[in-house]
Amino acid sequence: MPEDRSMSVFGAILKRRTCRKFASQPVELEKIFEIITAGTHAPSSGNLQNWSFVIVTEKPKIRALYHHTLEQEAFMSAPVAVIVCGDNDIAEKYYGLRGKRLYTIQNCAACIENMLLAAETLGIGACWIGAFDEEKIDAMFTIPATVRAQAILLLGYSEDEPEPKEQKRIENLVYFNTYGQTLKKPYLVYRDYSKEWELQLAQLKQKWADVKRETNLPSPTIAKEKTEEFFKETSKKVGRFVENLKDEEKVRRRR
Repeated sequence: MPEDRSMSVFGAILKRRTCRKFASQPVELEKIFEIITAGTHAPSSGNLQNWSFVIVTEKPKIRALYHHTLEQEAFMSAPVAVIVCGDNDIAEKYYGLRGKRLYTIQNCAACIENMLLAAETLGIGACWIGAFDEEKIDAMFTIPATVRAQAILLLGYSEDEPEPKEQKRIENLVYFNTYGQTLKKPYLVYRDYSKEWELQLAQLKQKWADVKRETNLPSPTIAKEKTEEFFKETSKKVGRFVENLKDEEKVRRRR
């Protein structure tokens, strides 16, 4: 993947894919540090920044991780592994049990996402690994008991172009004001009428095409009737659309 530091954050988000097969080309140390630096600029609870990183560049150690990570093939070609660790004691000191059990995980997850986007911007492939034997990882890298390995991030130049992934539709994931409450046309709540006009116009165009096809008859009386029927239905449709706008406006005012 070519390096493109001018890529927008949205471009990196949309383009990013998990890389599971890496080229033999080594990753420049400067880029590794840039990726980690991006991670450290992520938000954290109370700005604790209670993360730390183990950079693994020795290939025998990286290959050995294969046996402690459900035998994921990406470890057999990755030139770099970064173990992202979270300090539970620091989080517990300030935020109690919730800090220990939840905030450290959230902090490190935000950090890792920054690292993934930075890697994409630098043209580096990345793979987020969350399934591993913690005891074996702790022993291999002498991670202390107060620190927990949160994830392993594999880095390297991609050997193949990752396949596109399927995305769930946003309208199936979003609720309004109460969990489970949906709107058929949420964009109208925010007065984005352009999409509705596009839908209505597309329907009218299709209907008009049907009318023209049906009125291509020898009887002018039938043609006239079909045309008048079309415009009558169109008038009703526009009226319903205006009424829907009024209803959506009432909903918006109650928010």
